[in-house]
Amino acid sequence: MPIFDPSSDLTDVCDLTQQVTLRRYDTLFDEIVFHALYRPLGRNASLQSGGEVNTEDARFHLPVAEVAAAPRHHDLILDTASRTWLIREVQLTVAYGTWACLCRLI
Repeated sequence: MPIFDPSSDLTDVCDLTQQVTLRRYDTLFDEIVFHALYRPLGRNASLQSGGEVNTEDARFHLPVAEVAAAPRHHDLILDTASRTWLIREVQLTVAYGTWACLCRLI
């Protein structure tokens, strides 16, 4: 029986993955990320954050293997619904092999 490896198998088994474009704020080139995991943040996250997070925020998980370099604060993510998201915070999630990007809809 195969063993689940979250660092490589996550994008194959999760729902809500989508292709997004990562636009670096200091370059003219875009990067296509084929298996971005999108997670909207709801009202509870907004209330728990004390106003730091609102209902227009979401978290995108970008696979490390699909991104040339770590996303940075102020980079943009363009999703499949033609929405533009501003990256506000980035954390490496080693267990899943993704960059967790806290984003705000702009």
